Amino acid sequence: MGCKIMVIAHGKSEVIMARNLASRMRLKIAVHSLDKGERAIKLEHIGDMLKTYPFDSETHLHAMYPELDYRQRGDVRMPDLMIYPILDRDGDDVRCGSYASGDMFRGSPFYGRIRPILNIDNLEAVIEACGYEPVKDKVRYYERMFSKINVTDFYVRIRESPMTNLDEFLFDCMSCCPPFQGKIANGEISGPLGFP
Repeated sequence: MGCKIMVIAHGKSEVIMARNLASRMRLKIAVHSLDKGERAIKLEHIGDMLKTYPFDSETHLHAMYPELDYRQRGDVRMPDLMIYPILDRDGDDVRCGSYASGDMFRGSPFYGRIRPILNIDNLEAVIEACGYEPVKDKVRYYERMFSKINVTDFYVRIRESPMTNLDEFLFDCMSCCPPFQGKIANGEISGPLGFP
């Protein structure tokens, strides 16, 4: 079984989070970033990015990320693919509404498969507000935190936060992961709340 989840990472912190969560849950998650997260993807650029190479067609996206599930025939070659841009607001109130609603992605061939995730103001603020220790050296902190994180505890904390809808991404990942599927089915893990 191939990969059905793609993360577009705002920066290095989100790259580290996505890769470590994938490892902890034993999921295949394709991660797209600029220079391995060294350059930030901002709200002002994400709409255009999702309309240009490699996001201009399923064929191009598969060529760049061959691990993604891809059907050789049919009108829709990646029907199960979900794309999660995980971005920080970083004070850009002008584009927040259009991003959160998905309106800015209307011209993308993946329009119905893009689930925008927004951290207000940034991932560090969300993490600290959820009761984790303050973030100092981001790279070292996130490598340590996410390499040993209890995914269920993280989800519960994030789910209650009014500063992010990251719980939607986490819930969808857990839904693809057999150890969590039973907990979801019997109600031990409740569905995402998103933004209040």
